[in-house]
Amino acid sequence: MLALVTWAQRDDPHWFGGRIRDAPQSIEFVQIHSDKKADAYRVFERIALVEVPVDAKTAAQRTNFIMNLNPARLP
Repeated sequence: MLALVTWAQRDDPHWFGGRIRDAPQSIEFVQIHSDKKADAYRVFERIALVEVPVDAKTAAQRTNFIMNLNPARLP
């Protein structure tokens, strides 16, 4: 499962001119099979993170974009 989270930013109250993350704007998920083919694409948007229906063309484009990003490695 790959996820792409897009955040809004706000002013950092502790650092003049600094910006920190605020609420998420959207979360996109791409489910991957063991043969490295994408299986499903889902996107959640707005403040309540409601699932938004997308057409097949948009889902294919976003899946391709997400799969070509370098993932963040967690320790």
